[in-house]
Amino acid sequence: VVFPFDVPRIELDGSVLDALRLPALPHGDWTAFVIAVITVTLITSVQSLLTAVSVDRMHHGARTDFDRELIGQGAANIASGAIGGLPIAGVIVRSAANVNAGAKSRASSIMHGVWILLFTLPFAELVEQVPTAALAGLLIVIGVELLEPAHIETAMRSGDLIVYVVTVAAVVFLNLLQGVMIGLVLAIALTGWRVLRAKVEARPVAGGWRVDVGGACTFLALPRLTRVLASVPEGATVTVDIAVDYLDHAAYQAMTDWHRLHLARGGAIRFQGTIERGRLAHRPVEDLFEPENSAPQPSNAERRGQLTLVEAAPPATK
Repeated sequence: VVFPFDVPRIELDGSVLDALRLPALPHGDWTAFVIAVITVTLITSVQSLLTAVSVDRMHHGARTDFDRELIGQGAANIASGAIGGLPIAGVIVRSAANVNAGAKSRASSIMHGVWILLFTLPFAELVEQVPTAALAGLLIVIGVELLEPAHIETAMRSGDLIVYVVTVAAVVFLNLLQGVMIGLVLAIALTGWRVLRAKVEARPVAGGWRVDVGGACTFLALPRLTRVLASVPEGATVTVDIAVDYLDHAAYQAMTDWHRLHLARGGAIRFQGTIERGRLAHRPVEDLFEPENSAPQPSNAERRGQLTLVEAAPPATK
């Protein structure tokens, strides 16, 4: 706007209100219509769930209810389709922007939609002055912030790096749908020879809780793993006994995130056991789950004990 540069800018084709229309049944090939619906459903669902997992790693608040997330997305897509709108899915750029701006509740997503509606109606001409290169730069910055070297190192140790490389290459040189599907098929092929189901149990014991993880802990057991770990009360002293044949990157990351969150909430965790196969094998389990740049936090009981000792200490004599 200030400098006389002729660069591509955002283009809004008419008003948003002009795009409102009633739904209509397709005429012609119903097979193509069904395939398109299934394809969009898979892509939006996977994208929303991956976004939810990434956002959960960015804060210590309440964890995402994945069932509720998909139900809400389905309801939103029904409403959008009823007025001629595009498919709706969660995306990491806007979600990360909300978290980085200090958002604490889901009301931030609603306010985000309100701001978008505000700028696309009365301030549409102002939006059209934004260069598309600025949006590309924003996407690159957000993507770089989400890419942590520690995750790449973990993927190398767990043997999952090939899945990441092939998926990224397929997305870049083909498209998002084909890239995700190729990565998914490759991940399934790599885990086909592994044990598909892991034993994950949590139960109260004397002095705290005990979590047992056995078998082969892969991404297929991720829903049950996160559900069992979330059932452990905040601030509890937990012993995690790991006796797995294999631990992949997704399960390792879920346990690491839970470990860090539980410590931040005043809990105490002790890991024990062995990993028999993979690049994490034959290493002390307790060393694999040490939180980065943080020391173990005392439990609530230990804090109360320390506080009692301080209060009971006699005053110093002069």
